[in-house]
Amino acid sequence: MKTLDEYLELPYRITIVHDRDDDGNEGFVAEVEELPGCLSQGSTPEEAVSNVYDAMAGWISVALEDGHEIPEPRDPGAYTGRFLASHPPHSACGAGAAGATRRRQPESIRRHDARRSSGLAHA
Repeated sequence: MKTLDEYLELPYRITIVHDRDDDGNEGFVAEVEELPGCLSQGSTPEEAVSNVYDAMAGWISVALEDGHEIPEPRDPGAYTGRFLASHPPHSACGAGAAGATRRRQPESIRRHDARRSSGLAHA
């Protein structure tokens, strides 16, 4: 079985989403794709990634203590089945029509290979 440090060295995939709440506050949310519910936030993409490493350490530590299986990173070329789309508020999708509602989509999405050598994570 791997140790916490060995898991943290693996190339987990992190999705970063720029978000803005209804009050106009902006920030970034970083989520580890392979670890359900493992996410964090920050005012910059770099801060969100740095913070998500703390969340990863907690997530993996609890899983190790409880004897749960810890998912390993997927093959970077593997198909995930995810389809992310964004469209402008006044697109032809019908949003704004009588009775229609539309959930706000992230303004930008970036994928990062969460390797420790990326320079975004702290040791």
